[in-house]
Amino acid sequence: MIKRIGIAGLLLLGGVCASHAEVLASYEFTECNLSDGANATGVNAWDLYTGGGFTLYDGSSQHQALTSPSLGLASGTDDDMAGAYAYGQYFALTVTAVEGFSLDLESLSFDLSRFNNGCQDFAIYCSVDNYASPLVFENDYITVPSQTFTLNFATDVPALDFSDLTAVTFHIVIDDRVTDSLASAVTQLDNLILNGTATPPEGATLVLDVHTLAFDLIAPDTATSGAIAATYYAGSVTANDIQIVSLVASNGFSAAVADATLGLSDTEETITVTFDNTAGGLANGESTSSSLWIIWTEATSGVINTSEVALGATYINEPNDLQLDAESLSLVLNKSDASTNGTIVASYIEGTVPAHLEIVSVEADNGFSASPLGFTLNAADPSQDLIVTYTNSGALQEDEDTATSTLAITWTVQGSSETNTTYVALDVTFDDPPELVEEWTIGIDFGSTAPEGAATFNQISVGGTSTTEGLADQGVVTRSLLVDLDDAVVSGVGFSVLNASGQIAWDTSPGKTGDGRFITNSTVYGDALISNDTASRPVEADTDMFVFTFTGLDDAMLYELSGGFDDNGVNNIYDAKWTADGQTFITSPQGDGDGYGILSELETDGSGNLVITVTGVGGDDESAHITVGALTLTAFTKVISEVGNVSIAMASGKVALSWEAESGASYGVQATDDLVSGTWSSIITGLEGIDGILSVTNDVAEGQQFFRPYLEN
Repeated sequence: MIKRIGIAGLLLLGGVCASHAEVLASYEFTECNLSDGANATGVNAWDLYTGGGFTLYDGSSQHQALTSPSLGLASGTDDDMAGAYAYGQYFALTVTAVEGFSLDLESLSFDLSRFNNGCQDFAIYCSVDNYASPLVFENDYITVPSQTFTLNFATDVPALDFSDLTAVTFHIVIDDRVTDSLASAVTQLDNLILNGTATPPEGATLVLDVHTLAFDLIAPDTATSGAIAATYYAGSVTANDIQIVSLVASNGFSAAVADATLGLSDTEETITVTFDNTAGGLANGESTSSSLWIIWTEATSGVINTSEVALGATYINEPNDLQLDAESLSLVLNKSDASTNGTIVASYIEGTVPAHLEIVSVEADNGFSASPLGFTLNAADPSQDLIVTYTNSGALQEDEDTATSTLAITWTVQGSSETNTTYVALDVTFDDPPELVEEWTIGIDFGSTAPEGAATFNQISVGGTSTTEGLADQGVVTRSLLVDLDDAVVSGVGFSVLNASGQIAWDTSPGKTGDGRFITNSTVYGDALISNDTASRPVEADTDMFVFTFTGLDDAMLYELSGGFDDNGVNNIYDAKWTADGQTFITSPQGDGDGYGILSELETDGSGNLVITVTGVGGDDESAHITVGALTLTAFTKVISEVGNVSIAMASGKVALSWEAESGASYGVQATDDLVSGTWSSIITGLEGIDGILSVTNDVAEGQQFFRPYLEN
């Protein structure tokens, strides 16, 4: 290794040092192109490439150029060549000897220059010592004028042997930008030349351009072929003709050559390799392999040589296929409807050899049916809507009753005798929701503007701005007295706001009237409570949130929540996720009136509390602002049906009664000994209802006795 002290203005311009060796490889980088270099006989000069640690400069009629990355910044004082190398700030040059040849290297030269803030230092690493240490390191060497640098291996790196090589790779590493600025930080490399000799073997040799050859055989073809270039090289002692004696392969592969003789007057022949799938019968996606043995000899040598090429073939015959947009379909049947339907989209997937799909039948049972029952799909008509219908013949009667089936679609490919069946799981749920009676609605208006209008909202303002104190993180605002929209006090019900957003929350007013459940005027839905990002900490979705809690609610009631914020379609950074009692909706304020959502049939936690969380979900700029304009909570009392479907059984002197009940109801059992003139007396009271079958047992007195369950509330 040599190390030189750089002198300002020393940059490589021009030619290569005088040498008796030939040019093995050279690169001129026309229009910044990292193309193959020119190469001598017996040498492969492969594409120059980079270590990925800098950006290539794209400019026509320029030298090869690059921008320096972030390592090694201050002029001459922050050198980090090892770091630059590890980061990938290098060009890589690989040269290999043609099979049978060997390389003896003499010198490596190239031109270097920089623009303004480009890199000043460079080093060369090499595969000969496995890149252990730089062959040369030049400090503050690269200047604005171009200079030519030449490394003579024998004199500059005498400890390493650069002779009798079959391959070599050089890494030219750059480092140390003039300043910390990336502006005009460009370093140029040009006229890269490797000098040496390529020594052929003693006898003539046959060299193949590839040692592996792979085919894709695409239907409907049954055979395919490829080419191998066989090149003749004269030896250093003899230069007789080479005769290809035989070409041997198996597993459906074969090979042929038009002229089996190569020599000084005919240095290259093409060996055609063919794969025929007729005998092998590969199916779609299957592969096979073999070796091509090329047996050859140099005239008068008496020596038989063998060259091998690995062969592979894959058969491609993708089938024409039927694709459905869903593997299952769930329907909902409302109590007032006799039937319901949904759609499955059937699509044609074109195969390697296109053919129509014939849909032979579409079948289902258990009340389900589908149409059309048969159709054709192809490239011109690639999709068809299948309408799946469920008709209720009385099987579904109660809320949440279900029925299931399987849709079987039988189809075949045109010209094929094989039939295929694709299945879709079907189910339907009977929807008979409880009858509800509205009791009251509480409205909460966030923001500094007092609510106005016929409906009364409870105002909650936390004050502050984006730069002044509002409601601190983990701060709480509580209201113990609330009124409904009619300005009547809702006894015992309270409300609190917990700011768990990780930021200060404050009043804001960028919104407009939205489509909440109750709209009075813009003062209610136009201003809002907000928590925003700061420079030091963003608001994170699903981690930071507002927590709203209603307390003192009646556990027997059901509740409907409406809430959100509308920014009049400005952007979607205000999208928010609202969650309560396991239900969720996501608002999207960009659309007109789309900033609000509703959750229905909510239940308390059993202790009179309903907890609501609101978190931002981000938008185009991934912000997660939490913004709430207003919310309403409506309480409903469930209308309890009469006792239904009573059954009775006797066993061991006890009577067992069962009947269909509902949660929120209270039941009792009465008895009498005379259905005509007797009096019904309550023998069991205060049975708490459930959604399902309620059962009770009781002793039976001597004589005749009759029983009946009844609804207490």
